[in-house]
Amino acid sequence: MAMPSEPARIFKSEWTATFPWLYVKDGKMFCNTCDSQPATSGHFVSGSQNFRISALQLHAQSAQHKRCDAMIQQNATNADINRMSLLFRNAHAIAKAGRPFSDFPWLCTLDEKKGLSVGDSYRNEKKCSEFIESIAEEQRMQLRSVIQKAHYFSIMVDGTTDSSVTEAEIMYIRYAIDGMPYVRFLAYVNISRANASTITESIVKTLEQHLHLTKQVIFERLMSITTDASVSSDSKAKAKGFFKTLTTRKTVILASLLTDAIDVLHVLSLSLQHTYCSPGCIIDMLNVALLKLEQFKQRPGLYLQAALSETMSFMGVPISGTYNDDQLCTAIHHVVDGLVEQLQKRLLDGSSGNLTASMTFLVLKNWPEEHTQEFGNEAIHVLLRHFNPILHDSIMNSTRIPEEWSTLKEYVYKLKNGSKELTWVGVNEVAKDVCPNVLHFVDLLLSLPASSADCERGFSLTKFITSDWRTPDGFDAVSDGFNAMSVQNVGSTYIIVSWDLPTHSNGILINFSLYCNGALAGVLPLTVICYDTTGLLLFTVYMYITLSVGQVLQSHPQALHSSWNVVLGVISAAASLPSTL
Repeated sequence: MAMPSEPARIFKSEWTATFPWLYVKDGKMFCNTCDSQPATSGHFVSGSQNFRISALQLHAQSAQHKRCDAMIQQNATNADINRMSLLFRNAHAIAKAGRPFSDFPWLCTLDEKKGLSVGDSYRNEKKCSEFIESIAEEQRMQLRSVIQKAHYFSIMVDGTTDSSVTEAEIMYIRYAIDGMPYVRFLAYVNISRANASTITESIVKTLEQHLHLTKQVIFERLMSITTDASVSSDSKAKAKGFFKTLTTRKTVILASLLTDAIDVLHVLSLSLQHTYCSPGCIIDMLNVALLKLEQFKQRPGLYLQAALSETMSFMGVPISGTYNDDQLCTAIHHVVDGLVEQLQKRLLDGSSGNLTASMTFLVLKNWPEEHTQEFGNEAIHVLLRHFNPILHDSIMNSTRIPEEWSTLKEYVYKLKNGSKELTWVGVNEVAKDVCPNVLHFVDLLLSLPASSADCERGFSLTKFITSDWRTPDGFDAVSDGFNAMSVQNVGSTYIIVSWDLPTHSNGILINFSLYCNGALAGVLPLTVICYDTTGLLLFTVYMYITLSVGQVLQSHPQALHSSWNVVLGVISAAASLPSTL
């Protein structure tokens, strides 16, 4: 008797619930997972007619299927990351440029027009705010980690009032690690009153909240608080009668004299405003400025020379009155002596001046050519005596510093013989293990700022956020926008800086000097009025200054006009294209 035949097997639709990758076409079963990946083969790629659940289970456990499934999940994850990356970059651009959150949706639309996939989710103002908060918190976490390595730090504070007439304080933190000083934005906070106690309380509270430091740690590590008092006035000077006063020869002569003096102070101010300027640099910079001011007693400056050469008019404007040589000599001595006295009083007199003078050894290039045993010994003694109350509780052994100072000098002079540009970073690399205590002490001194100029630059960056657009966003949004400034890999890395030729000069032009963030970037011939800068840190603010340099007939090369062409560039992430200034 014949055996009964096995019934024909057919595809069962309920299998797709257990195996979502399964589909049927032309009477055959296929695997959507394996079929979507290149260089795959097998029955479920070419089509299987083995309608058994065991065949499906066997394929699901196969190495090829698992590998293809992992690749799909990875691709999906990468696509999500790319979409979120674009959204975060756009939010960062909003914070960086001080734009309102309402710009965020159209920035996402712009990305779509450029062929980028940003998805349909998170494209609203609320999510933009959350993205910025996340970026800011990540930056704060990085700062917390870094501060744990810095044994000393200083706080720089400056205040202003915004459009809502609310007192606002901007805070920066300065610290040094292994001989390299750093300045980072800390917070932008609102305070009730701009007095010493309120500001101090706000600093402590900010350090506790943002950096998670205890009060004990704050008082152990905080070396100084640098503030810049601001004065506001509601009075407005009237213009009536000013023109008559301004067109007298006396006013023209004195204004020209003050302009020459201001030029000297301007150079000194720029030097002191450099982020990496420490108190040890002040003495040399000040001595140069004082020497230039004293020279005005012997020879008038450029602006005063131009004013003295015209008697009846000045720059085409008729002037009246007289001003004789005796009056001029008295005025020059009065102005120069007054400025010298105030500069010395501000920077050199008293205990702070003595400390400043003792820190000159921080400028390695100014060390004596010949090694002497006495160099710096008295300075170290003065500084140790001043900082002694906090050194007892610090990580360093202060009693070892004088001994290690002598050893450190040996290392420094050996390094100076082989390097023209020696830095404390290089010294730390060689001598940190041998002279740990004195190098910790150097880090303490380098953490002290020479000025609060970084706070002023911070207010410049918030000039939009703290005005019309600041009101709905609040102070947290301002602080978040600042913290986002350090985000990497979000835009172009080069810019082109251009400038115009001077409209007039008082001598023969020689070249252009280009400065980037206070440091000389290049000396260019007169035929060049643009400069390509590469290798920039992404989403970092760069300030470029071009200074036309030349020579008058009876003097050494010097600046020929005081109207510097300033280009302030912020690399934007709105479009991932090279930025041109």
